[in-house]
Amino acid sequence: MNEKNRKLFEPTKIGSMRLQNRFVMAPMTTNANPNHVIDDGMIDYYEEIAKGGVGMIVCDTQIVSNKIDPWYEAVTIIGTNEQKVRFMALTERLKGYGTKLCVQLTIGPGRNAFPIPGKASVSASAIPGLYDPSQNTRALTLEEVESIPRAFADVALMAKEAGFDAAEVHAHTGYLLDQFISKNWNKRTDKYGGSLENRLRLLTEILQAIKEKAGQAFPVFIRVSGQHHFPGGRTLDTFPEIIRKLDEAGYDGFDVDSGSYEAIEWIFPP
Repeated sequence: MNEKNRKLFEPTKIGSMRLQNRFVMAPMTTNANPNHVIDDGMIDYYEEIAKGGVGMIVCDTQIVSNKIDPWYEAVTIIGTNEQKVRFMALTERLKGYGTKLCVQLTIGPGRNAFPIPGKASVSASAIPGLYDPSQNTRALTLEEVESIPRAFADVALMAKEAGFDAAEVHAHTGYLLDQFISKNWNKRTDKYGGSLENRLRLLTEILQAIKEKAGQAFPVFIRVSGQHHFPGGRTLDTFPEIIRKLDEAGYDGFDVDSGSYEAIEWIFPP
């Protein structure tokens, strides 16, 4: 082995979770099942990755609610026994490989969604949609925003009970949660808008809700873009303060990537 790579093969810990090495498979949407269920093909796929000995797999993003973002209204398995059974099918198959499993959780794309006839996309504020800027999104009501942490906590607990080792909050690439963080999208004047503390409040409340339900020892990560790569978007100058505040809030790990749908070549490199 090349000596400078030896560290990658050493065990490590994230909170109370021990990893057999420092290789982590990042989350990648497979679009394998239109109903957003972990199906047998996905389980076969993740088993092949686990056979290689990777320390942790962060799975294809799973939805926490069909009540907030109209993009997910047709997905009826959320929070049901069917969703939990498929979680269990995956964790049972991967037992014995030593690979930890992290479930990635999302509330929706918000303004990043393709237009749905007759339905407005939602966001932190009434702002132009990505694909049709002539149509503004609908700002989520205070009650809707306040319901989001509970939705994350419910599915995180379900995943833990099904055998997952950790959870990751998707606040990446300008999706709905990222729209709350970023002042170019968040124009709210209530407790979720204005200062950086307020714009991060929802992410802090999501973390707190998951920890209350799944336990303080259950590791929770967050996936977030370090920079957006478009004028007015996040830059590396502003990003460290975001990470510092999320660290103070208690997130156990950070999954940092780059890009936005305005600069899509950073998300899906050619």
